[in-house]
Amino acid sequence: MFGQTVSYNGNYGIGKNPESFAYYAGRKYFVDKPKGAVLRLSRDGITEISNYGMRSYFLKELKPSTIKQIHGAWDIEKRNYILSYQTPNENGILEGPTLAFDESANGWVSFYDYYPKFSGSIDGDFYTFHNGLLYKQHDANSNAFYGGSPIEASISIIINENPSVNKNFYTINYEGAETWDITSIASDLDTGVAIDAFNNAYQDNDTAIFVNSFKKFDGKYSANIINATPAKENEVIFGGDISGLKGYFLNVTLTNSSTNNELFSVSTNYNINTY
Repeated sequence: MFGQTVSYNGNYGIGKNPESFAYYAGRKYFVDKPKGAVLRLSRDGITEISNYGMRSYFLKELKPSTIKQIHGAWDIEKRNYILSYQTPNENGILEGPTLAFDESANGWVSFYDYYPKFSGSIDGDFYTFHNGLLYKQHDANSNAFYGGSPIEASISIIINENPSVNKNFYTINYEGAETWDITSIASDLDTGVAIDAFNNAYQDNDTAIFVNSFKKFDGKYSANIINATPAKENEVIFGGDISGLKGYFLNVTLTNSSTNNELFSVSTNYNINTY
């Protein structure tokens, strides 16, 4: 015997993708593929969580008819809703982007390079199936999946504090593992050279002010930004290197190929240009 029928506001449904359903602590997650929407049903009703910064992305990505599986699961260890929409590759094997939605951040926090065929959480751990084998996620090497080689972690961010003001960004700082590199750094006006990971040779060398490597101060890694664009009028030059990037915002890409890829925050120090 079925329970009481409850109606909710909204015109959504799980359609032909029941595998997208996941449930945890009174919250139910599912995908409405024809509408390009990822949804959460809770005591507040139906919420389109794909609207949290990813509306255009899902409207486009969930549209193709070639998608054969939209797998959803709850990762109890990370407390994320895991969503993987998959299409057959040239060998007929299903693969495709895997994303994580975090309730505490109220947003989509990561892309993963694994494609589960089935997954679920048991006793505080998250497990997935791949090629008929069971794997425990978030084990020793978080950058390697299904016995493969480690995959480089990468994150791109835009630092846009005080967006209407022209600034000179002169340092980049982060909190996390010492193995992060900056492989791309640019403003809307300038481009900087790459910044290497923490280097012990410069940890206590106060004279190495413009060495293009992170130094550690009070638990935070910091590096001077060295400009790679040609010198402009009134630019300050130190030993052939121009310090800082001028612009309204900063676009930074960080990469990490080690097994320790913790990253808590990224920030910059800047001066406001008054000319």
